[in-house]
Amino acid sequence: MVNTLDLKDIGAGQARLYGLLSAEYPLPANASQFPLAAGQFYGQVATNCRLSDSKAASNKSFMARSYHVARSDITELAIVLPNWYWDIGPTKFELPNGAGVQFTCSVEYPAGTYTRLRFDDQTRGFCRDFEQLVSDFAAVTIPAGQGFWVNVWCLHTLGTLIFQTSAQNASVGEKMHLSTSSTTDLTMTAHNGNAQQTAGFWPTAVIGRTSGNPVLIVGDSLQRGIGDAPDAANAVGIIPRAIAPQLPYINIGSSGDRIHLFLETYKRRLLAANYTRTIIAAHGTNDIRLGRSAAQIKADLLTYWTLLRSRLLFGGKLFQCTLTHTTTSTDNWATTENQTKAQYFDTGVREEINDWMRDGAPLVSDTAAATGTEGATRAGSGTHPLSGIFDVAVALETARNSGIWKVDGTAGKWTADGVHPSPFGYIEAAASGKIDLARLTVA
Repeated sequence: MVNTLDLKDIGAGQARLYGLLSAEYPLPANASQFPLAAGQFYGQVATNCRLSDSKAASNKSFMARSYHVARSDITELAIVLPNWYWDIGPTKFELPNGAGVQFTCSVEYPAGTYTRLRFDDQTRGFCRDFEQLVSDFAAVTIPAGQGFWVNVWCLHTLGTLIFQTSAQNASVGEKMHLSTSSTTDLTMTAHNGNAQQTAGFWPTAVIGRTSGNPVLIVGDSLQRGIGDAPDAANAVGIIPRAIAPQLPYINIGSSGDRIHLFLETYKRRLLAANYTRTIIAAHGTNDIRLGRSAAQIKADLLTYWTLLRSRLLFGGKLFQCTLTHTTTSTDNWATTENQTKAQYFDTGVREEINDWMRDGAPLVSDTAAATGTEGATRAGSGTHPLSGIFDVAVALETARNSGIWKVDGTAGKWTADGVHPSPFGYIEAAASGKIDLARLTVA
């Protein structure tokens, strides 16, 4: 892997190639001061990095404090900041912010001790529209398992801000302050904002030298964590909850997203793959909701997996989760008998796709084959794009392929809307062992 080098020492052709690589895998300006040891790369070293999914109507500035947990011993740290967003609204597209923005930032560890994160040795960084900005590395020692905070101040003088439509988590000291003018920069002092607004901001990545196995989470609202409440590590969503106790991750779960839409606009979200080693994918449920056939979804999945596989670096692996179900209920999901499968979830499409996945998503000549086909290529073998399947769906339904939410007689216990798990449901699905962390090991 190319990391840092002096372009005058290589030919023009290689220089152009390195320029392209640098655009896809931007590194801190001072990365050469933090050389890699054997087996290391510059990658995600902490939990809880997320996607911005909305644009403010009038706010031009924010001051945010986000919480993360180190999943290896950190000796230096840089962050990646976006000036683009994935639209949670009707388009479901990656969109520009409209103009450049200014950032200042710091890492805070322990609480109340601040280390400035600079940009090419400058205090304030400028990020052009529809791009991302990487800070310099700052030398900071954070032991594995310790929580820390990233403080980010942002000003968009010519337009409005991007953010995620989730409140910062007060229980772990996260805070957010929004302003229609330039809010006070508190990156090197105590933050006076609050965490109760329906807006938050998290860096795209927190990177350092690592030989570990950071994970990129790609999926829909069940990975975004709709209906969930943060755990002690500030994780929301099935996959984040399952892996956060052990592994660093970047969560680009996109509420309402569908495979065919993701394939139309993915470039900026998948830049995060350059800082990870393994991808866990969970798209597909919303494609059923749209009424697409099993054949259409299988074909889309194969294109999707091939794309994701092409983004894997450093000997990484790609896994897919089975697709969850949707029902309506006349008693708030207290019982099974009062649940009815929602439209398009009553046709057998989900069950056909999930059984195909459980059989290793068999392929013949790079095309989806019927479940049980002899001699087909299956996940984890040959040229199949997948390393394996995680059968998450069965952790939430009464039995395999029942399509009915688990219950215990309590209204809303496993789900409050028939689409997303409740916090209890998220906890149970994450703890079920269906996401087998041992299978994520990369040699």
